[in-house]
Amino acid sequence: MNSNANIMYYLTRSLFLGFGISLLFYNSGKDCYLGAILGLLFGIMITYGYYYILLNKKEPLSKLYAKSPLIGFIARFLLILSSYIILLYCLILYSTFTISFLLTNTPAFYILIPFLLLAFYCAFKGLKIISRLASTLLPISLIFCLFAFFGLSVFFESTNFLPFLTTNFSGFFKTALTFAGISAFPNILTLHFSNPPKNYFKIYILASLTIIFALICIN
Repeated sequence: MNSNANIMYYLTRSLFLGFGISLLFYNSGKDCYLGAILGLLFGIMITYGYYYILLNKKEPLSKLYAKSPLIGFIARFLLILSSYIILLYCLILYSTFTISFLLTNTPAFYILIPFLLLAFYCAFKGLKIISRLASTLLPISLIFCLFAFFGLSVFFESTNFLPFLTTNFSGFFKTALTFAGISAFPNILTLHFSNPPKNYFKIYILASLTIIFALICIN
């Protein structure tokens, strides 16, 4: 698997921690995993848009920016804004989770120091280091996901899933659009890749399926 594609795994999952999953349940309750499956199809369409741009990008972004300063400014602004939204979101949830359940008396700033140091180190070292880190952590993440899923499967009750589609169409459709948006939006950062990585769609689908499995387990 292409090492850059591994970054997509974490980008796809990055906005689901805590609030993202809660939002899906808020929109459609126990049917949210079905809405997420429909959202996965919408997300594939968005992901295809990114892949199409990567496939037809003949030069690095820096050269493309130089050819059209206005488009370059807009593109830089959107990519920087996207990066900060994702980083800020992760920092808030990371600190909130840690303070709420683990280090209840520790100031948030001290909790965030290791996270920020790692983020800045990877940012300055570039995609090569981030790819290595993602490649190392991906199999560990998948093992934990499978362990959690099969470990909780003995407690599954089919009555928690019945009857199907009790939510209204509006809530179900909101779940699908929400899932598509927060799973595909972070992958806008893959436009930094010099070449379209192999398994571009497979890694997005794999990451999305781990979220759907999590929804089923919570149900």
